[in-house]
Amino acid sequence: MLHYKILAMKYIYLISFGLLILLSCKKDLLDIPDPKSVYDVWDDPQKATLYVNDLYERSNPSGFGGNSGNSDESPGGYTLMYGLATPETNTGAFSVATYQTIRYINIAIEELNSSEMKPIDIAMIKGQVHFLRAWVYWDKLVKYYGGVPLILDVIDPFTRDINVPRSTTKDCIEQIIADLDIAAANLPAEWPDYEYARVTRGAALALKGRILLFWASPQFNPNNNIDRWQKAYDANKSALDTLDTDGYKLLRNFDEIFTEEEGNDEAIFIVAYDGITFTHEWERDCRPEYAGGLGTENNPTWNLVKAYPMRNGLKITDPESGYDSAQFWEDRDPRFYETIAYNGCDWEFSGISESMVLNYMYYIKDDRTGIVKRDTNGNPKIEALTESFSSTGFFCKKGINNVGISTSKVTESDVNWIEIRFAEVMLNFAECANEIGNNDEALEQLYDLRKRVRIDRYSDDYYGLDPNMNQDELREAIMTERQIELAFENKRYWDLRRRNAFTGGANSVLTLNGTKRYANIMILDSAFRYEIFQDSLEDGLIDLSKSSELSKYFDSYLVEENEPFNYLINYNFFGLPYDVLDKSPAIEQTEGWDYAGDGRFDPLAE
Repeated sequence: MLHYKILAMKYIYLISFGLLILLSCKKDLLDIPDPKSVYDVWDDPQKATLYVNDLYERSNPSGFGGNSGNSDESPGGYTLMYGLATPETNTGAFSVATYQTIRYINIAIEELNSSEMKPIDIAMIKGQVHFLRAWVYWDKLVKYYGGVPLILDVIDPFTRDINVPRSTTKDCIEQIIADLDIAAANLPAEWPDYEYARVTRGAALALKGRILLFWASPQFNPNNNIDRWQKAYDANKSALDTLDTDGYKLLRNFDEIFTEEEGNDEAIFIVAYDGITFTHEWERDCRPEYAGGLGTENNPTWNLVKAYPMRNGLKITDPESGYDSAQFWEDRDPRFYETIAYNGCDWEFSGISESMVLNYMYYIKDDRTGIVKRDTNGNPKIEALTESFSSTGFFCKKGINNVGISTSKVTESDVNWIEIRFAEVMLNFAECANEIGNNDEALEQLYDLRKRVRIDRYSDDYYGLDPNMNQDELREAIMTERQIELAFENKRYWDLRRRNAFTGGANSVLTLNGTKRYANIMILDSAFRYEIFQDSLEDGLIDLSKSSELSKYFDSYLVEENEPFNYLINYNFFGLPYDVLDKSPAIEQTEGWDYAGDGRFDPLAE
């Protein structure tokens, strides 16, 4: 997907867009001319491509930032996590802007039917716009709400009723899959280098596999219809086979997934940033203060830290794993070190010679009595070392170009967002394989992912996994592998939601409701005064590069959130904002959101 703002730099002009807006007021409609007369572009490949570039801009994934707080991955998301959401506060995108984008796409699809461009040019445009329509319907609407009004043509508000009811979720899913099939049939396996990041047939098939995985999961499939799992399995197998043919594969080094741009064979669906006109601020949000960041966003929880196995692949709860809670950072899965920065770790940054992360608190000690002050709960009174102190004791390293972006450029990052990568498709396939009883196929995917990061071969090349796991055990193993492989890639919340893992139930992997998120705050031992410790550290008298020294000077202090998770089952399908319902009487509110007695739409009804 070549991003619109990057491509725009190559051309002198842009096409002026003045389209009819779905659900707009009549006054606005009368002021806008026929879109066909505005866009005399469909016989010119260059102009048509510029039009499509704008559709990319409107349709793109949200990218960096994500929703880690709506899970056990990072603090935040309190509205959803504590059961406080309303139709006005949920995070969906049922809006005029979303349907405006769909209208733009529908115009392109209709105009291509009478285009006089060469067949190859028509196919390239057709494949992209059908992909983008599928993406918008899925990413902005159906995965949030279930069934939505399904608009597939350009509505003339003077001759047709624009008050359209919600289609069933099944009809929406089938239309999205149909669009992706058209996209895959028309898109190339790859684009020239100067068109880097346009969607390919592999991207269409990978997205199809992801969506059918959702459709088969408990959120959409509470009765566990095995046919849905079979279709999801078939789709993801087809995606893997095609991607393999087209040259996609796992990168050799896990730490290069987001920083490797040229020849990144793992990146399938991408949002490209140029660092000039199109940038993001992920670096600023995640970096510690000494590296130019705020350090207060996307802080990994202790829950996530505990999920990583040891370097030998065994869970930290396994007596044979070698895990030492006092030195929890030692001998962990290599993905741990590429995702999480902890107190005392080395994290090199461009232009900064001192690369050690110091992220700790210290006791407030009475100078006269030497007694550590305590709060009303009996806990030691502690205070932050700096304003950018991580709220959990950890910083996120995923997607950070620490040696390529200076501290002065942290708000102008050019690291590309990867919405779909090869590892996710492998995990999608593994999950589907397990659900239809193909355990060996599922395990092979996990073996390959662990082999990539050089997990030790603990026993018979199983990389710490039990080859004799039953279906339930393997399901849990797959979800844990997703948790650690895809951490901070906007996947955890959606995985928990589609598997009903917040509320529990049949075919779920856990029940998060009633549990809490934890921080692991490192506290300077009360035997040492802060000033003395700092002076000794600066004078080289303390060597924190040795884990034994680190654990000698610091104690871990677990802090839990005040309230446990209380994610409500009706959050599986969000309610529509009431301003939408007021304007469109044919649209019904989602069941479970009937604060005004109007929740009649069942997202699970076929």
